[in-house]
Amino acid sequence: MSKKHDAFGRLDDHSLVEFAELIWKRGLLDTLAKRVPAFSKFSVGVTVRVRISQDPLAPTPEISPGLGPIGPTLDLRFKADEFRKFAKREGVDGIFAEFFSLRYFDKVQRRYENALSLEATRILRRLQRRLTKQLSSIDYEREMRDLANGIGNEGWPPRKIFRDVFNEIAIRFLGNGAPLRLYQHVIIWNMDRGDDREGREFLQRLGRALQDRPKEMFDGKDWAIMLLWDEMPRGIPRLARWRDEVALAWLKVTCRDHVFSMDAYRDRLRKLGLSPEKPKLIKRSLDGGALAIEWASPLRNSVISHTGKN
Repeated sequence: MSKKHDAFGRLDDHSLVEFAELIWKRGLLDTLAKRVPAFSKFSVGVTVRVRISQDPLAPTPEISPGLGPIGPTLDLRFKADEFRKFAKREGVDGIFAEFFSLRYFDKVQRRYENALSLEATRILRRLQRRLTKQLSSIDYEREMRDLANGIGNEGWPPRKIFRDVFNEIAIRFLGNGAPLRLYQHVIIWNMDRGDDREGREFLQRLGRALQDRPKEMFDGKDWAIMLLWDEMPRGIPRLARWRDEVALAWLKVTCRDHVFSMDAYRDRLRKLGLSPEKPKLIKRSLDGGALAIEWASPLRNSVISHTGKN
């Protein structure tokens, strides 16, 4: 038993290709990469690896080679409905309403919060590694223990290692065209601390970033994945249920990058903290590209095809 649906072409078809054309023409992926709202809330945690072996000579497990058993974490969040408000400010909320459910922006916001928190924790690990080179092993261990003991009891402002994470996030966004107003609070943190050295260092880094354009926190391909990972237009299974080969073909069409590789795609998934889910519902592309897809419905023994028209 099979059912055929013309899924592409007109706006009222709510098609994937129509959606890709719209976000490309409106420059939405670039807008998200540059002007996505800045986080408004954060919480600090700590990961501690504990030796469970009864052998006293067994090494204590480390959070990462050379960093010891203690590592801080950051959880970055936004106010409720922040992404819905952002879409309205950008004038694209009506477009998304044509394609997605009422809860779509909540899903994208949670997805981005998780990805941003992962990236913030990766920055923390790099800063930890820098500390291992700046401090003796005894001083480094003492610093990590003090940090772990202070979780939940620290006042404002946060200690330097966390401020440095916020600084890097702000600099990478501002260096790629984000409006200064989005990270004005980070600039104020650095300028109002009464530490001229830290303030000058931050301004120097920011000046270099505005000139040299650092690596983006999340680029258009990252956003193309996050936009469709949890929901697709018109009831098509979400990207998490697509076979990698078909998802890659679709991403090439959406981002206009036909040399994007499978290894690069899987690296993006790891960066965003995403793992494809089973069962795979989108298993093949009918024409070898991304303009025709076929999937098996998990609810009934049928095959549903969406075919494209150029």
